[in-house]
Amino acid sequence: MSSGEVLVCHGFESDAVNRVCLLDAAAKKVVRAVGAAGVLTSGEVTDETEYQLSQPIRAAVSESQGVMYVADFKNDRVLVVSLASMSVQCVLTAGTMRRPYRICMDDNGLLYVGSWETGQVLVYNIC
Repeated sequence: MSSGEVLVCHGFESDAVNRVCLLDAAAKKVVRAVGAAGVLTSGEVTDETEYQLSQPIRAAVSESQGVMYVADFKNDRVLVVSLASMSVQCVLTAGTMRRPYRICMDDNGLLYVGSWETGQVLVYNIC
């Protein structure tokens, strides 16, 4: 992400569009997005139906790794998305992950994912 860019999740409101957008605040436009219609990069949509989002409600960014982690609430997973290409690098799932709701990273590269339905916090060593 560059200075002046903002990450926005559109997935939990009643009129959700089920996408995560990288916005250029100064230009007031969407730079890149991933979500319900596939991946949008520089105005072109590609069909990545396998990775369509269903209520993406939180995201965490690791600029050092060049990725963002998206809590895909209704699909019970966390997508690891490249910030450069907005393409999905991998998918984090676990048998106990039900409705990932909170997501954050610490300074040691650990990713914490709060599971809404189970009340558990899952920890992933991303480094």
